[in-house]
Amino acid sequence: VAAVVGIVALGPASDLLVRVFEEVFPGHSMGNLELLVGIARREPWWVAVPLLALVPGFGEEVFFRGLVLRSIRNPWVAIPVSALGFAAIHLDPPHVVGVIPLGLYLAYVAHRADSTWVTILAHAVNNTVAVAAAKTGLPGSAADEPPPPLSLVIGGAIVALVVCAYVERATRRGSLPSTSERA
Repeated sequence: VAAVVGIVALGPASDLLVRVFEEVFPGHSMGNLELLVGIARREPWWVAVPLLALVPGFGEEVFFRGLVLRSIRNPWVAIPVSALGFAAIHLDPPHVVGVIPLGLYLAYVAHRADSTWVTILAHAVNNTVAVAAAKTGLPGSAADEPPPPLSLVIGGAIVALVVCAYVERATRRGSLPSTSERA
């Protein structure tokens, strides 16, 4: 549950990064985000959700959090490599920049939870929320609408709480070294 809440809470930050990139580097977009929003708006739910949420959520997580993350033994290397690879496959420069925080978060969660199923669920829910936002026209769901500023603060706070909860839980279970053990 915490992984799902955290990834959805990062949505406004991702939207803001896309917007900033497009303002700083106008004309460097391939239009992929607009294409995806158009597909989400045009297609019925039963087509849009599997196509834009379930298939990418499963496939990208199995590859980047299952294969890439687990093949690199050092988490300080594995997490950013997994996240940057995940971002790079989105191809469109604004989209790449926007998914970097999502990729870092998902890689961290997969590492801490020692499970790809957690991130598959979180990723699929995140993409389903994006489809729903596009279909219903919620704030921040279109390229010309900025995310509400309060949503960035709330989203950041939720992500911080989720990360702290994972660290606290891992420390209690003994899977993280205590401060005295690190010294």
